[in-house]
Amino acid sequence: EKIGKTNILSYFIHNYNVTHHNRNIIHHVKINKFGFTLAEVLITLGIIGVVAALTIPSLITKIENIAFKTAFKKQISNFA
Repeated sequence: EKIGKTNILSYFIHNYNVTHHNRNIIHHVKINKFGFTLAEVLITLGIIGVVAALTIPSLITKIENIAFKTAFKKQISNFA
């Protein structure tokens, strides 16, 4: 089969377009791997804030109870 000039030209144009398109996709993927988006960071900070708001009051209560028990034991030993 004989290949005409138009077939060769269309072959090179097609290969150039595919290669150029693939480079753009690879470049786009590399850019996205370098960091997080603003939305991802804000969602993560929001989740951390909710978890902190739920756990910090219980931790403070436990610490206050331990401090009260320690002070009570100290006063009992002073009286003894």
